[in-house]
Parts: sequence; C-alpha cells; structure tokens
Amino acid sequence: MLRVENLTKRFGHVTAISNVSCSIRKGRVTALLGDNGAGKSTLVKMICGTYKPTQGSIWISAKQVHMESARDALAPGITAVYQDLALVDQRNVVHNISLGNIPTKWGGLMVDRKKMRQTAESALNYMNAKLPSLDILVSSMSGGQRQAVAIARACALGGQLVVMDEPTAALGIREQRMVLDVVHDLRSKGISVLIISHNLDHVFEVADDLVILRGGRVVAEVERNSVAHDDVVKLILAGQPKDAETEGEAA
Repeated sequence: MLRVENLTKRFGHVTAISNVSCSIRKGRVTALLGDNGAGKSTLVKMICGTYKPTQGSIWISAKQVHMESARDALAPGITAVYQDLALVDQRNVVHNISLGNIPTKWGGLMVDRKKMRQTAESALNYMNAKLPSLDILVSSMSGGQRQAVAIARACALGGQLVVMDEPTAALGIREQRMVLDVVHDLRSKGISVLIISHNLDHVFEVADDLVILRGGRVVAEVERNSVAHDDVVKLILAGQPKDAETEGEAA
C-alpha cells in the first residue's frame, strides 16, 4: 500500500533519520521498532504529513504523493492515533469520533447530530468495539475504552492505513487485550496498521512485518515469523544498517 524511499529528515545540523526505505503492505500489521531516539516518531510524522521530508519520496499504490499537512494525509486514507489520543474529555463518544469531520446540514448552518451518532455506531461496530454507551463522557472511560474511541475516529475518517503510537502503553492487562483485539479486527478487514511499540510480546502477537530503526537508519525489514525474539532485541540494541551490512559483504 505505502512505500517510503530514501527518506531523510534534518533539523538544522541534526539528522533525525537518514535514507530510510521501507514498505507497509495492504491488510497487514507492520511494527516499527527501535530504542528511544531511533527515529520512529520522525518517520511516522512524515508519513502522516506533520513533517515534510528533507529528501526522499512517499508512494501510495505506486503513485508518488506530496503531503504538506495531516489533512493531505487523509486524502489517501492515512490516519494516526498518537499517545495523547487527542480526545476531548468533556465530550461524549459521539462528539469525539466526529472530531475533525463534524457533519452538517442545511448548507452547513447546523450540526447533523443524527449523522454523528450513526457515524459513531458504524465505526465502533466496524471495529467490534464494545462501549457502555455512546453518551458517556470520555473523562469517565478507561484507558482501553479511550483507545477504542481514538481508533474508531481514525476509521471514521476513512483510514486505510491506521498509525498507532504505543497503543497499549500504560494500560492494564484487560485493556491491552481490548486494543490488541481491535488491531486483529482491522487487519481482518483489509486495513493496514503501522504500530509503534516497545512491547515485543504484543508485537509478536499482532505484527506481520517488522521495520527496525537504529540511529535514524533501517537495520532490518523482515517478516515477523522469520526472526526470533532475541534477534529482534539484538537488532534494536546493536544492529547495523542494511547498506553497512552490504558494504561489509562486498569488502
């Protein structure tokens, strides 16, 4: 579905990521792994239109795209769920799922509340997510329920690639299970998922493919079932970039 080629991002004299190339395949879960400072967030923000690459290109369905903002990323169906979730605590489930895309009627003069509710119901049903009520305030919800609302909003925006940044961090075991089940459900419906996580047990459960970064460079891009847990840890902590390995072999 999506491929990035030779992406580089510099902030002044600091290079956050360098010549990163990797693919996210349709209907698969790709885990983006790496220690703190590896460049994961920078790469995701370029894919989602928050950052503009210093160099390199982004391709969706074999077509090069140029994204200047998160709004541009919505057009091809790229949506993101960040760690802060960007939910409004004093609004209910219905309002939060429609954030950023409030439906209107009568030429935009009034909010279409009926359509908002239908959108929320449809998105949650699509994910097989169970919530006590659509009218409950987000402030009174559990962490797992809040994650479900944020992911439902991404689906309601037409997400064909849903990016999740540490979706199970700081959640209890039951809530983690709820989020992982949602990831499984999204994949079963043909939606691509890019997930950032430090929890390798969760990664090995849900991911089909792994992209591992270290020092702002790709050190491995492999299918999950082709690599052992301990090898992934070694790549995260002490891996060598692909091109460095190639140069060593050539030498």
